Amino acid sequence: MASQQQDATPSNPRGIPTAPFVDKVEDYVSTRADVEPTLRNFQEMISKYQFMELNLQKRMGGLNDKIPDIQKTLDSVRFLKLRKANVMLAYEIDEAEALLESKLSTAKLSLSNCEEDLDFLREQITTMEVAIARGVQLGKSSRREKTRETKKRSQRRKGKERMESLAPGLKNLTTTYIIPSHLMTKLAPISAE
Repeated sequence: MASQQQDATPSNPRGIPTAPFVDKVEDYVSTRADVEPTLRNFQEMISKYQFMELNLQKRMGGLNDKIPDIQKTLDSVRFLKLRKANVMLAYEIDEAEALLESKLSTAKLSLSNCEEDLDFLREQITTMEVAIARGVQLGKSSRREKTRETKKRSQRRKGKERMESLAPGLKNLTTTYIIPSHLMTKLAPISAE
């Protein structure tokens, strides 16, 4: 069953999984509480990619050291073959030349694959960093929205408490009229009659 799951995940030719492109973080996050775990998963994926990148860099360093040595040995064998030397050799000249040529071509192919994988890993790391940035933005905007809602509720509650403290007898009234102060002076003599 594990191999079926691996086949479903897109990857490069050497099995490095492709990072998901996150266009809308909302597709990955259903609630505010899911933002942090999703960001942790994205960060974990980046750590894995960076670990693979480090291993590939070490491998490339070894191959870069090994390829010149193989080439020098191959050149030496070709020189011996040219001079028709056959003394104190572990292999026949033709057999040694074929073996070294195959090792050299394998090492060069491996180096080429490492370079390709490094480029692929750098793209995946960048993709995940963008996904994390989008997730952080979603988290910030949802926190801002929550703060705004809390402030609005607080202001409404304070306004209601203030009205109740100013006019305790007006609680039961259904309609409240607010009369501007410049009209209040004109109405004062009328109310006195």
